[in-house]
Amino acid sequence: MKTALIGASTLLFATLAVAPSTTFAQTMDMDHAPMDQGHMPGDQMHHMMGETAPHQMHENIGAPGKTADVSRNITIVMKDNYFEPDAITVTKNETVRFIIKNEGTLVHEFSLGTAAMHEAHASEMQMMVDHGVIDGDRIDRQAMMMDMGNGQTMMHDDPNTVLLEPGKTAELIWTFSGDATVEFSCGVPGHAESGMTGTITIKE
Repeated sequence: MKTALIGASTLLFATLAVAPSTTFAQTMDMDHAPMDQGHMPGDQMHHMMGETAPHQMHENIGAPGKTADVSRNITIVMKDNYFEPDAITVTKNETVRFIIKNEGTLVHEFSLGTAAMHEAHASEMQMMVDHGVIDGDRIDRQAMMMDMGNGQTMMHDDPNTVLLEPGKTAELIWTFSGDATVEFSCGVPGHAESGMTGTITIKE
């Protein structure tokens, strides 16, 4: 009887030790979309982050939108080094659901912001490439969790951006309530310079 109890305890310990690893491995196989706040329903993003996002602290580009306020869907297709369409028009205070598809052969980003925001974001994207988070056509989920100091990681979870591997699709809901001039761009090094940018006209 004593031997049987020891065997059962050992089996329970082994099960508990393996379970977290299995969950972690499954998480690493997930699409990046569920990890980005920009891919959550807008009302959930508001609950988590309030009305502002990290990149909005210096520029007023609007805010994550609520699903219930979406007035229309706009599909953005990312090819290698260009967007389709590369120009869109929205109305001030309109809430838009962007359906973003990566039909290219490389990892691409859809990022809403001002020219200054995109310029500042470039160093973060370069760091992701330098540390192997972005490697051609793949995203290393585990490397995203790397501690860069002060508890900072490279999770790329700002709600105004989407980072997608080839063949992936995600959504981003945004309310254009700000006063800044907003554009969209791919922050992967070299992509915007090759023409992967787009303009947004905001009508009153």
